[in-house]
Amino acid sequence: MRSVVSPTQDGLVLHEGPTLNANNLGTVPWGESVTVSNRMAFAQALFSGDQVWYRAVYGGQTGWIAARIEDKYYVSGTDASNDPCAGVVGPVSSLTFTYDRNAAAEYAIPHSYQNVSWPGGLRVTRRLTGVPFANFNYADLAGGTGSAVFISEAIWMGGLPMTVGDPNSCLIIDPATAVAPGSGWRYCWVETSGNTGPSWDHHKSLITYYTNGTAPIPSANLPNSILADKGEQLMFTGLADKKGNSISALDVNGYFNYLSVGVVGDKDGLSEFARTHLGQLQKGDYMWINSYSSAVAGSDVHGFLIVGWGEPMDCSDALSTNFTAASFADTIPPDPTLAVPYVVDFVVVQKPIPRPFYCSRFQEPGRPNFVPHEWFFYTLPDQISIPDSELYTDPLWQWEASDG
Repeated sequence: MRSVVSPTQDGLVLHEGPTLNANNLGTVPWGESVTVSNRMAFAQALFSGDQVWYRAVYGGQTGWIAARIEDKYYVSGTDASNDPCAGVVGPVSSLTFTYDRNAAAEYAIPHSYQNVSWPGGLRVTRRLTGVPFANFNYADLAGGTGSAVFISEAIWMGGLPMTVGDPNSCLIIDPATAVAPGSGWRYCWVETSGNTGPSWDHHKSLITYYTNGTAPIPSANLPNSILADKGEQLMFTGLADKKGNSISALDVNGYFNYLSVGVVGDKDGLSEFARTHLGQLQKGDYMWINSYSSAVAGSDVHGFLIVGWGEPMDCSDALSTNFTAASFADTIPPDPTLAVPYVVDFVVVQKPIPRPFYCSRFQEPGRPNFVPHEWFFYTLPDQISIPDSELYTDPLWQWEASDG
């Protein structure tokens, strides 16, 4: 997670929004003056006084600084009377957050390598050296939704905020139907139910929350009235799927010696196919699979974070290569570079580490593997704006906890 102070401790960080995960815009050096135009406060139950943020102007740059957060005070004490801006300036009517796609990949990729085996506890991530950290600890992780919350963490680390949504959106959901009671996107840390919000917790809800697309499985599409800024579902013409919303094995089989064993026979042709049909995808976008649209109806409803564009590789080679976020292009590389989207996830089915998208069909030795499926692709918004009243912060969450 991003810090209150700069990495060199030479001043307060200027954030794009009043949350620690928001993008960093620069640093206000110690001793410098700022002009404050707005103030926002959030309850923090485990510490004295509210969490307080100022919207400040410094050196021609406008952003938010944490005036008081947890036990760190950059105003005089915890009482409102010691806050020079309390009662003088108010909140803004709306807030804008930019999706730092590279930051999302930089978070997800190293965690995918540690998650080749379960990271332990009620977590899908844990503290890693050199990787942002937040104290995510899920009371309901045993419910089998680790893959969706893993992607949600990465999106959040990319700077997009949690939103309030329906007050009931952190209540326990019927595991048989996975019907979500609300449309918020948030992580409720120590709630009575111990649950995450449904849009955070379920792949199909992430699709509905962040995009104008659908997840074509029963009862998948939920109402949402929060985000006006939406990504898109990629649609396809001239391919095997008559609905035009997915890519199937029939569409790519000709580029492989064996798709099920992940051996690429025609890298040039596969790259051109990806360039033609998937060229809208960027680092930080989303891929979804399910078996309802394939020959075997059943259990695999799963999603992946796209971490960029890379060289077509045999799946076994990709799974034996160490990648970082810098290994991948943010968007489709120019011709004649050979490239396909790479993905990561959190799952015991296959290794979750970076691999080309088609490797989800790879029958990895020693793994239970996914059943036959098709691929669905979605873009996520580059930027979202929300009313200030819909920004969610959990009063019980220690934003800079040392646990994990």
